[in-house]
Amino acid sequence: MIKFVCELCPEKVCGLSVKLLQQLLASVELGLYSFGNEVAGLCCDTIQVLTKHIKKEVTQGQPRKDIMAPFLNVSSYK
Repeated sequence: MIKFVCELCPEKVCGLSVKLLQQLLASVELGLYSFGNEVAGLCCDTIQVLTKHIKKEVTQGQPRKDIMAPFLNVSSYK
């Protein structure tokens, strides 16, 4: 369900409040490590959709968002 919503309207997902976005991404992280391969694959798809949207925004001159940094295992990315 999360993957579907992210694919349907990634701009709205990325525009969520920080608190809601943190909770959403915590659910994605839980799915990566706590369930089987199918759920982990869906979580990876969700991360990919959001990351591609953020990259698109940056190439259009919008400010960079570091919301996906925890999944990159870095403190900040460029």
